[in-house]
Amino acid sequence: MVADGAVSRAEADRAKEAPLIIKQTANSEATYDWNRCGLKLVSHGSPTSATIRIRAGENPTKQTPVISFEVLESGEVRNAAIHRSSGVADIDKYALAGVKRMRYNERPPGCGIIESYATVNIDLSAVN
Repeated sequence: MVADGAVSRAEADRAKEAPLIIKQTANSEATYDWNRCGLKLVSHGSPTSATIRIRAGENPTKQTPVISFEVLESGEVRNAAIHRSSGVADIDKYALAGVKRMRYNERPPGCGIIESYATVNIDLSAVN
């Protein structure tokens, strides 16, 4: 039986492949109460300044960086790290700094820590 407001196993399986910032892991509970414990981004921001250079020896992959991180019940981001590199250290550093600045809504006790990944698109025309 699935509790009211919880997702079914099929919905949980579809969510794993969804292009959302939050993905459930293989060991996530299928009945996780997303209505009570779902994340809502409260604030985000890009680093205030950045210089992006391709240095000798760097091999741009033309892929966007993917950052892995955890969201605590308090809404704080913890353990942010590069999961997939763009091949350019400055781009990866910029993406990582952006994810570390994100804050989510505080969630009720018992919701736990959510492991997540963010694919970070960087508009190079907007970077100084």
